[in-house]
Amino acid sequence: MTNALNYVADRGMGMDGWGRHDGGPWFGLIGLILLGVAIGLVVWLFTRNRSAAAAVPAAPVAAPVSPTANAEAILAERLARSEISPDDYRTLLAALRGSDTPG
Repeated sequence: MTNALNYVADRGMGMDGWGRHDGGPWFGLIGLILLGVAIGLVVWLFTRNRSAAAAVPAAPVAAPVSPTANAEAILAERLARSEISPDDYRTLLAALRGSDTPG
């Protein structure tokens, strides 16, 4: 049993599973490359989302709806069904819009 413990102690294999090894210059270089790739990926993700959001055109602003638009639509339907005359339509439309003269 002592020989096995000496073997483990000589090889540097502790209970954490990480051995004492020297990776040489490649170990640090690979770590720096991986760190650079990770940082580059994060930067790319943030800039891609900003440029995609800037490329989307803004929705056109809708004109404000007249408070009497529904009533005017009903009048237009009644005129189309010949329930009212064109003169009545103009008179009622002027009354809805609050003007004194039709048309």
